[in-house]
Amino acid sequence: GFITSACLRFCQPIGAVFPNRRVFRPFSYLAAVAGAPLPVMALYAVLWLLVSIVFSNLLVYFAISIGSFFTNHKGGASVIAYLASSFILQVIGFGTLLGTGFSFAGSAPFPGSDVLVRIGSYDIPADFVYSVRTMMHVSIAYLLVLAGFCVLFWFVSWYTADKRLNLD
Repeated sequence: GFITSACLRFCQPIGAVFPNRRVFRPFSYLAAVAGAPLPVMALYAVLWLLVSIVFSNLLVYFAISIGSFFTNHKGGASVIAYLASSFILQVIGFGTLLGTGFSFAGSAPFPGSDVLVRIGSYDIPADFVYSVRTMMHVSIAYLLVLAGFCVLFWFVSWYTADKRLNLD
């Protein structure tokens, strides 16, 4: 959802900004709008990929660890723990995105105006630049929340495997 809306928001003004340009360099444009060099953007994308992979795997281990605390129906309890933790994480993630987005969007410099900002060789609408940079701040906050949950999930999984189940 978030990535799709970000892509749609990113692609919307391209026709207005570059009506006569046939060759388009989306990566240099994104880096210019986001205000970060292209290698930094690539490193950020790799970091997102790694945190997402670790998060999804640790979520499964977390659910299995929670399910192991039940005496009967450990498998069913693990599935319910997975669904419940996924729901809770969706709510917390949405709250993080919403809260961070509103804190940045409330101070938009040119809401609804036709002011253009010159970045490199691009004339870009100012409200679009601000929107992309706001999405960058929001995604950094969400990445930190995911990393925090990775630490929590790892700790619960480690505690359950080491202390409770005595698996070495």
